[in-house]
Amino acid sequence: MVAASAFRNSSWVRVTRRHPCPICGHPDWCSVSANGRIVCCMRVPTNRTTKNGGWIHHLGYPQPLTLPPPRPIEQLPKAAGEILHVTYSGLLVELGLSDWHRRNLQQRGLTDSQICELNYGPCRYPTVTSSFENL
Repeated sequence: MVAASAFRNSSWVRVTRRHPCPICGHPDWCSVSANGRIVCCMRVPTNRTTKNGGWIHHLGYPQPLTLPPPRPIEQLPKAAGEILHVTYSGLLVELGLSDWHRRNLQQRGLTDSQICELNYGPCRYPTVTSSFENL
């Protein structure tokens, strides 16, 4: 059970071709702890098994993990402010304001007309089906 708890409480990195398993040398199926001290090898047995069918190997010294850089996320240009305002305002109208939120605003002293004027919620009360039909 010690091995299982060690496996569960650590961050693990999958082995790759560039960084194969330090125990069996294979580029797949095994994992190395984020600090590089523990290996979960799926091929070379020890007396410490894991729930996923692998075996725990303690290296006793950290293995440097040089991970590939994260892939860049493609950033699309942001829409103009006026377009964002119209889009999100329309979405808020369609989503509506729950009865609980409306009562909360009323308990704070706002009237229904103030809730509408201050854009806390729509001036009409959409039903759940009408909101989803327009999406």
